[in-house]
Amino acid sequence: MAIYHFCTIASKSHLPHVMVLAQSLRQQTAEVRLHTLFTDDVQGEVETDGIDVYHISQLAKVNNAEEILVKYNQEADHLRWALKPVFLQHLLTQLESVIYLDNDVHFYSSFDFLFEQLSKHSMLLTPHWSSFDPLPHTSDFELNFKIGLFNAGFVGVNSRAMEALKWWTEVCLFKMSKDTSEGYFVDQRYLDLLPIIDENIGIVRHQGCNVGGWNIHQNKRSLVNGKVLINDKYPVVFVHFNQSTLNQISQGNDSLLKPYLQQYRNSFQSLGFNFDELFSGRVATGQSSIKKLKTSLRLRTRLKQLVFKLYQRL
Repeated sequence: MAIYHFCTIASKSHLPHVMVLAQSLRQQTAEVRLHTLFTDDVQGEVETDGIDVYHISQLAKVNNAEEILVKYNQEADHLRWALKPVFLQHLLTQLESVIYLDNDVHFYSSFDFLFEQLSKHSMLLTPHWSSFDPLPHTSDFELNFKIGLFNAGFVGVNSRAMEALKWWTEVCLFKMSKDTSEGYFVDQRYLDLLPIIDENIGIVRHQGCNVGGWNIHQNKRSLVNGKVLINDKYPVVFVHFNQSTLNQISQGNDSLLKPYLQQYRNSFQSLGFNFDELFSGRVATGQSSIKKLKTSLRLRTRLKQLVFKLYQRL
């Protein structure tokens, strides 16, 4: 029987998230491994079945790995993001295919079809599905051009993706910033170029994948015969519980995902972790960089509308 390989990158503080992610994967099939790169020492602390632990010292032979470690050594977030293509290259020396996931992802149904699709491509990307309509959700529409078309919390690759991964590594080494005015958004915005660079890259069209707060308007949730569907068609495969998603659910804007958040909470509790302590201050009041950006865009849009109205009166 085939083994499904996933990977993630985490610091020691996010070990509970890694364990919960691994549990959600194993609930779909026992034949799964979660290869986890820790950027600090967790030796002897990971005893969960299905998790293979890696240390950054194991990446030394990958091109540009040492340069990335030196450049982003003092920036923990940037280091983890820049190491994604490095870690994926390392794993592909051992594996035929692997899917990278952010460790705040949780699965609710089978992922077999993702690996079937990956076998036909060199790489798989998931769209953000931010709003396609400039009105009335202008700030969400503008996210397409600020944070990128694809979400870097999911990237599937196989051996045919090596050249694309090398390029992604090089541009991450070149610059990692959230300078949206210049078109940069850390490692993520670079993904927009990959389908042009490599014609064999595939796009996951299943809108039940990477469900998050940023696609609440484009990928509408509905209850059909007691089951949550996305755009009346797609069942929920996995939810990305980043700050945007937590905010939308807790503020009542994405109420149909509330049972999924409760299941996510229960998964932490079942492994002996206190969800409320781990997410203290995040669920109700936290403000992610994406939310801050949306707020800024919304204010600028309102200002433009006000100026236009004043102009019409002249």
